[in-house]
This record gives sequence, structure tokens and C-alpha cells, in this order.
Amino acid sequence: MTDPQQPAADDPCDHDQGRERVKFIGKELDREYTRRDAINTRSAVSITSATALVTISLDVIAVIRGDHYTVGFAAWKVWLLGAAQVCLLTAAIFGVLAGATASRFRIASTNDMTRMLNAELWGYHRIDARKETAKLNIKAIRTLRAGNTAKFRFLVLALFTQALGVLLLGA
Repeated sequence: MTDPQQPAADDPCDHDQGRERVKFIGKELDREYTRRDAINTRSAVSITSATALVTISLDVIAVIRGDHYTVGFAAWKVWLLGAAQVCLLTAAIFGVLAGATASRFRIASTNDMTRMLNAELWGYHRIDARKETAKLNIKAIRTLRAGNTAKFRFLVLALFTQALGVLLLGA
């Protein structure tokens, strides 16, 4: 049996209804923005390190194969070095794709926000307004997560191919 002193969950007198849920949804949206920024930063670092490794290894090739230096260089070493170069360049490409992957990220459109100000929604109770804004945040979270997942997959590929390239350089 319910306490007559406490308003029911769907009673418009309960002005805090849904507040915790909306706060949680807002935090999730902030987490996805933070995740996207972290992935973009890590992809930039991946590009920088892969291109630096390519440059360094090309410098090593220039020194080893230069006109003034003659060092015996077995064919398998050339293949290892070539494979390392390909891996590092591929890692740089995956890093670029991780940073540049365009997701279908959707935020509240101006039409959605204008609709909130129209007579249709303006008279809504606070609880209904919270629900409406939470719906728009969920839409943004859904699209952000899809885009962040695609970016993260490219980042993992970049790091994997970069590690493989470094392993081949070490060999």
C-alpha cells in the first residue's frame, strides 16, 4: 500500500520525477564526448609515432645502403625492412582513418529545439520536458557510441600494425 503523504511516481506533483535518470543520461553523453576526444588524441599520437618510425627506418636504410657505406645486406633483411615499412605506413593510414572517421553523429537538431519552444511542448510539465530532453540526449549517445566504436576499431588496427612493424624492424 502506498503512503498517501508521498506522491505517486507518475503524479505531476512529484517535481523530481526522472531527475536521476536524466542526470545519468547526461553523464553518459559526457562520457561519450570524452571517449571520442581520447580516441581522436590517441589516433593523432599513433600517426605521429608511425610516421616517425618510418622516417627513422628510412634514415637507417639510407645509411646502410648509401653510396659511402657498403654493408652486406641479405635479401631476407631487405624483405623484413620492406614489410616493416608497409606495416608502419599502414598503421599511419589506420591512425588517420581513426581520427577522420565520420560518424552519423546526431545532436538535437534546430527543428527539435524549436519544437520545444512551440505551443505543442512549451506547456509541458517539467517532468515531460525532462523526458523530452533525455530522449534527445539518448539519440546523441546512440550515434556517438556507433562512431566511437568505428574510430576505436581503426585505432586498434593502427596500434596492431604499428607493433608488427616495430617487431619487423627489430628482427
